[in-house]
Order: sequence, then structure tokens, then C-alpha cells
Amino acid sequence: MNIVSGYWKSIDGSVTYGYCTCGREVKSTKEGRDEKCPMCGAKIVWDLGNPELWIGQKKQ
Repeated sequence: MNIVSGYWKSIDGSVTYGYCTCGREVKSTKEGRDEKCPMCGAKIVWDLGNPELWIGQKKQ
């Protein structure tokens, strides 16, 4: 199980992207989100509420 990190949003805000620990980009939309990494096959966990996992956020 891998926690997605490096979150960022599309220009219109409709898609949230992140990175699996293997480096593959994964996405989350209103219709659904990637549950498994398409590259390494690991189950992925989304933690969008953690500001430390977003790109550009500083550790508090």
C-alpha cells in the first residue's frame, strides 16, 4: 500500500493529480480515483487533507 504524495490540481480544479511512490502520476476526479497504480500495481491511498503532501506546502 502506497500513500500518494506531491498533490496538485488541474487548471480548472476538476482533477487532482499525485504521485505513487514508484513515481507514476495518478489522478482523482469527481467520477472516481485511481485505486491501484497503473505502473507498479500497488494499492494506493489518497490523503488529500494532509497539507504536507501537496506540492508547494511547507512543513509546519
